[in-house]
Amino acid sequence: GTKLTSAWPVWLSPFGWYQQVYSFHQNRIVILLLPVTLFVLTTIIALKLEKHRDVGMGMIAAGRGPARAANNLCHPLGLAFRLQRNTLGIWLIVMIVFGSIFGLSSGEFSEAISELDRAADIFGNVFGMEEVFMMIIIGILGSFTIIYTVQAFNRMAGEERNNFLEPLLATKLGKLKWLASHLLFILAGTAVVLLITGLA
Repeated sequence: GTKLTSAWPVWLSPFGWYQQVYSFHQNRIVILLLPVTLFVLTTIIALKLEKHRDVGMGMIAAGRGPARAANNLCHPLGLAFRLQRNTLGIWLIVMIVFGSIFGLSSGEFSEAISELDRAADIFGNVFGMEEVFMMIIIGILGSFTIIYTVQAFNRMAGEERNNFLEPLLATKLGKLKWLASHLLFILAGTAVVLLITGLA
């Protein structure tokens, strides 16, 4: 018979740990110690960090910024980029990692299906299954992209909610121009995230 062996990326996710238990075959219960150990370690770290931070504040104390702002911050789009760049950068890294993992898994899926002796009899149209699998992956990655877009909108709304917008509106900057700069960056950022995900 055909035996499927998971590649090493499966050990990078707690979901993969549960799959490697093989409860209906090898019943490797020892692997369940991995999520238990992870839970204990993260709980200890969280409790230690909680003692050294103020409620509602970050782990690292905010330092003083430069006395003068950069020239690009005088433009609404430059300010939007400065406020949104961390969120965009984090999600680009996340999507590169997930895109690479899903890309590897799709290759293994196609190879495993093609090696089955009776794949056509069992599954019917094998190539149709590959298309369905890819559609599922694209849907998952698309959902992740939506999460980035929502976070970017929340970052923009947070500026107004935390009263950071009022000093800006006291200058020549109008609210529509401020809103347009953020919307333009969010749309461009979403497109970049989708592009990088496809390339990964």
